[in-house]
Amino acid sequence: MGVIRKLEVIEPATQELVKEFATRSKCPGDRPLSKSRVTHLREAIRSGNFLMPHWARGIVGADVYRINGKHSSVALLNEGVPPGLKISIQTFWCDSTHDLARLYAGFDSSFSTRRAGDLTSASAASCPSLEGVPIRRVMNYVAGKTIALNDGNNANITPTDRHRIVTEDAAVIRAISDGLGATKEVTAATLGFRNLERVSVFAAIYRTFAVHGENCLPFWKEVREECHPQYSSPSRYLARFLTGAKSGSSRSGNLVSNREVMCRSIYAFNTWACGRTIQITKYYADKPSPTVAPVIRPGVVEASQEMLRKHLEGMEACNLPFDDEPDITQAETA
Repeated sequence: MGVIRKLEVIEPATQELVKEFATRSKCPGDRPLSKSRVTHLREAIRSGNFLMPHWARGIVGADVYRINGKHSSVALLNEGVPPGLKISIQTFWCDSTHDLARLYAGFDSSFSTRRAGDLTSASAASCPSLEGVPIRRVMNYVAGKTIALNDGNNANITPTDRHRIVTEDAAVIRAISDGLGATKEVTAATLGFRNLERVSVFAAIYRTFAVHGENCLPFWKEVREECHPQYSSPSRYLARFLTGAKSGSSRSGNLVSNREVMCRSIYAFNTWACGRTIQITKYYADKPSPTVAPVIRPGVVEASQEMLRKHLEGMEACNLPFDDEPDITQAETA
């Protein structure tokens, strides 16, 4: 029992061949057509970035099934065949529908699919200015910018859009990452970084950086360090909120949307920019997201930088070796 034999050919793409695959009987149990995936492929066709597709058909007795190529064939059927396009087609002869199902499982499985991290890493590697920036942070920026441009709501990111954001915004990503302190590897468990390393916060960082550039970064470093002496300071308030807030599905904690996190983060930044202490407000999902304060009050950035300098110097002092301790080894051998 199994797949008897395989035939692979490369054929010029024609409208007839495309229609054959688009209308071919699907493999039993095949997933529904994804409109978003077809849209992405149609955009790739129009922009000239569509690569040679790899299609497959399975034959059981007299029945022929489409194993792979549903989305690309539908996209080509709707958009038209680009000149010179070729298609790789594999044909498998199977003993039974059980073998057909096993064959189907070998195409586009989660184990073989390139994930967002793989795509981001490849795009970042093409930008010398991003050398040393943790990929997690680049991914957060890409997703955060997408959320910020979608008013705080989640949105799908196509591979083409991901690559464009990484390459076009490489200098911005570098500046933000350096400003936040990306010299160490950032993970979800890294103390001092965990509150900032979430896409909803990066949506707010993106918006504030777009208005104030690097002058916004001292606030986000305050949030990271939780070093402001006043409990009611905007950075301490936001750090407390982010520590308790959980996004997505969780059995415990306060479940909040990415939009709420972005809105509260911008509100805290605006309060800091005005030199005020925080006033607790309720979040209303149906209200417009806050705009970033256009002006930072004179002296706020400098005061924040000085406080951060003293705080970080104090932390370094705590980690200094005790050079004035006697050398016990030398004392014993003297």
